[in-house]
Amino acid sequence: MVPRLIVLGLIVLLCLIQYPLWFGKGSFQNLESLKSQLKEQRQTNQDLKDELKQLSAEAESLRLGEEAVEVRARKRFNMIRKDEVLFRLE
Repeated sequence: MVPRLIVLGLIVLLCLIQYPLWFGKGSFQNLESLKSQLKEQRQTNQDLKDELKQLSAEAESLRLGEEAVEVRARKRFNMIRKDEVLFRLE
């Protein structure tokens, strides 16, 4: 009778120890969810790095060259030089 209770107790303890592995905070399901979140975050980070690189290059070209500033002013603000005439066709 006593060995059966010990075996039963050990089985219960084993099940209690295994519960967090399968259903708790450190479970396999949680691990897969975290891997998915990590993949999405890495992609977001890469997108932001690419955007930062593009903006840095644009800022550098604006710092170094007058031509880039002129092109930007023409496109964004429809600015012209003193000796030019602007025709708008709509």
